[in-house]
Amino acid sequence: MNTVTVSAGELVITPRGLNKIWGFRRELRVPLSHVTRATADTSIGADPPALRLLGLSLPGKHVGTFFRHGEHSYWNISDRVHNVVVEFVHEGFARAVLTVEEPTDTARAITAAIQ
Repeated sequence: MNTVTVSAGELVITPRGLNKIWGFRRELRVPLSHVTRATADTSIGADPPALRLLGLSLPGKHVGTFFRHGEHSYWNISDRVHNVVVEFVHEGFARAVLTVEEPTDTARAITAAIQ
């Protein structure tokens, strides 16, 4: 699970609990100008990332840096349904795939912040 906040022109993604250790990140800060899109995605958990570079990958739980479809991405999911996908430009990751409590509300808040 993750906490996603928008403040001072930044998107801040904070993993909860042991996900900080397994994913090797205490938080991820991205300028809003580098965020291109955020969508709630109820099906991405059924299609796990292809190649783990750094992190944890178990059935139903993926935390860390992965290589998928020719791009680096940050995954922190532990649920197949409550996920949001945030896409970036000019960052080390093309996207972040995150389990959050309210994916639709989170995607709306990010979309409103980048417009």
